[in-house]
Amino acid sequence: MKWSVDEWSLSPASRLRPARAVAARTGACAGQCGCTGCLALPVAGSGAATLVRHPKIVDTVAAVGFPVHHVWMLGVVKLAAAAGLAYGLLWRPVSVAAALGLVDYFVAAIGMHLRARRRDVAAPAVFLALSAASLVLMAGVGP
Repeated sequence: MKWSVDEWSLSPASRLRPARAVAARTGACAGQCGCTGCLALPVAGSGAATLVRHPKIVDTVAAVGFPVHHVWMLGVVKLAAAAGLAYGLLWRPVSVAAALGLVDYFVAAIGMHLRARRRDVAAPAVFLALSAASLVLMAGVGP
């Protein structure tokens, strides 16, 4: 196999450039798709469960001091964020905005849990970590 100096450097690390170019053209790479998918699906499920007022979610929301009659808004926010993450694989700024919104949402959720002196912050913390990872991947990769 011949390598042209104009197209490629002869170093082994630079042979990865075609894969990066393909990822840049398609707008997403495996890490972005994987992290975003691992976040969008559970957030959509949580949003749907919030909209149908699952008793465990309503109890948690009431325990942290959020008005129970506004629970539907939390479901709408989660479903909108999940849709934004999914659509953002086609157009990156939408996914960045959705991930940033989810980071804000879960920081506020953890803050409300701590303010109410509830220590069950494992689920929001996992969602926060996934949201932050998705934000970093979507905002920091590409041209």
